[in-house]
Amino acid sequence: MNDISRRHYAIAIGLAAIASLGLLLLPPTEASGGGGQIPISANRGSVELPDGSRIFAITTGRGTAVLRISANGTVIERRDYRGRLALPGVTMRGPPGGASADGSSVVLAVGPTLPYPRARSEFLVFNPDRLRVRSRVELEGGFGFDAISPDGGTLFLVEYLNRNDPGKYRVRSYDLATGRLDPRLVVDSSTVDLTMRGFPWDRVTSPDGRWEYTAYDGGGGTPFLHALDLEAKRAYCVALASVPPGQGATMSLEIDEAGEEITVSTPKFGETARVATDGFEVVDLRAGEASAPTSGSGVSPFAAVLAALAVVGILGAARIGFRRLAPAE
Repeated sequence: MNDISRRHYAIAIGLAAIASLGLLLLPPTEASGGGGQIPISANRGSVELPDGSRIFAITTGRGTAVLRISANGTVIERRDYRGRLALPGVTMRGPPGGASADGSSVVLAVGPTLPYPRARSEFLVFNPDRLRVRSRVELEGGFGFDAISPDGGTLFLVEYLNRNDPGKYRVRSYDLATGRLDPRLVVDSSTVDLTMRGFPWDRVTSPDGRWEYTAYDGGGGTPFLHALDLEAKRAYCVALASVPPGQGATMSLEIDEAGEEITVSTPKFGETARVATDGFEVVDLRAGEASAPTSGSGVSPFAAVLAALAVVGILGAARIGFRRLAPAE
């Protein structure tokens, strides 16, 4: 492990404290068709590993500091790279994503993210133990991160297709072992054609890390829950008709310890629905009735808002030497 000076230690702890305070969100813009996705990587917050430690990626004017900090605040590892790297955002207001459930991999997006859609997209997969790059993903076209499989072997990426319509997208899977983008799309096994619109506002993960459940506001229509199976590469859309109009952007999700039920809530109306993860039956808590799930296209669009931590001056003053991106191990 690299020697960390007291000054660097204080900086790292300060970053953790700042990140814990949350972030300032930019308001979503109106788009035809009822919403759209914002292909921007988050530069705030951190991701947690199974041992309780957290990964931070802090962009400065000179590069990016990647840190691993233990649960008690000790800096375990730090590496500094030239270039702009960021933990990828997955919802409008929640923390970033990028860590595999088994703790073997952390994904960072390589910036800049503009113009949109980018002509070329790049992601780096790090080994959290030493914070060294083990895989590079370089793709022609505009792609955003959505999820990573529990074993760290597969990336799920959103491919943006139309500069004038951010809501036009498709989800692809990328095999890190072979370095290949699967030509097949991630689709709903029911093959029902239902266009997904709107912004993702909250996300919960199943206890085993296999499923990602994301709440979308519906873009002016019915809000819905998107369930993505990271092992079988399939997905389902579940309509949330019990969420009142205009409340989709305030939804929050909570999953029980067994991973069997998801509760959907809003600040104004409290708990509005419960969704069974086995079969996706929805209980409308406002009406007290159960309804059948609605399945749709299985694409899970990446979306996030850029909200930079106010630490550029802090890290810049540290006069830290940056190295170029290390070769993949």
